[in-house]
Amino acid sequence: MEAFERELDMPWALYHVRRLFLVTKDGRRRPVKRSTERVGLGGLHHLAQRLISVSGRHGLDVEHDSVYGRARAWIRPRAKGWPMAEELFAPARVIDKKDQNFERHWDALVSGSAANSLSPESPLTAAPRKDTR
Repeated sequence: MEAFERELDMPWALYHVRRLFLVTKDGRRRPVKRSTERVGLGGLHHLAQRLISVSGRHGLDVEHDSVYGRARAWIRPRAKGWPMAEELFAPARVIDKKDQNFERHWDALVSGSAANSLSPESPLTAAPRKDTR
């Protein structure tokens, strides 16, 4: 019980989360690439309220579960088809992480005018790589 109570008292972090859902040249889904960057520390409810307040000032959609205190602010919601990118801010207990070549893939997907109509030469349609997490 003491370990459980310590875990409840642990600080939470507010994270900037970006995910890439990529495909191979032949259209198969690749492992999801992730980037999580910590942008703030605090308690879950404090971070959720901060996220709701800042998101409201910037006109961002927020999902808020008032029972558990969790909140998510969507910068780029997940699309329906692959390849796609999503971007959000959310409180969590995870570590900063960025997959290899994430920025190159992110820039290629989000800078294009039509993210779902990529050319065969795009880095997003390259052969699948083994996940090195």
